[in-house]
Amino acid sequence: MRLRIRGGRCWAGFGPFGIELAPLNGQRAANHEFSTAIVTGVMVAVAALYSAGLVLLVLAGVMKLRDPSSAAELLVDLGWRHQASVLAVLVRMLGAIEIGLGLVGFLADWKATAVAVSLAYVGFGAVAWQAMRRGSVSCGCFGRASSQPTAWHVAGNWVFAVGSGIAAASSSPGQVVADQSIGSGVFLVVVGLLAGSGLALFSGSRASQR
Repeated sequence: MRLRIRGGRCWAGFGPFGIELAPLNGQRAANHEFSTAIVTGVMVAVAALYSAGLVLLVLAGVMKLRDPSSAAELLVDLGWRHQASVLAVLVRMLGAIEIGLGLVGFLADWKATAVAVSLAYVGFGAVAWQAMRRGSVSCGCFGRASSQPTAWHVAGNWVFAVGSGIAAASSSPGQVVADQSIGSGVFLVVVGLLAGSGLALFSGSRASQR
């Protein structure tokens, strides 16, 4: 068997007979396209994960403002010995910070915001871990809709933390949508699916968890 390269083309054959295997330049182009597709997919996934985390922050903040009792009960489980009114104020303050952080993340392309969101989810994961160890009946994330903390809560929070951390070192979601030539509608659908999955993970019927 002979292997010959002529003009950037690869041939293999026996005696006078041969067959063209593949253009070398075409192979390199295909490899480049594949690598580009992988990078594009990762960038879109990171941007969507970060955006979904912002959506969940705003939703969680709104739920804490409406009903701080669930998160206040969690603070009691974690050893906070303060009056209920004080705990309610603290929870509402946290809710306001979550809303503010989420809105700033959407409205401003600040790397510091993505870092802050990443750190927030690291903290939420740590709190969920402690709540799980203490047998708390609610994670306190979304008011009375919050579910019992599990290892999935911890993992989910830390996934959002990693996504936000990577987003801090890469392009903003708006830039990703513009640079990668994907439709904004497609991107919003992906964000909605991720946010919905997170909401389903962190919320649920507390009664069914007991």
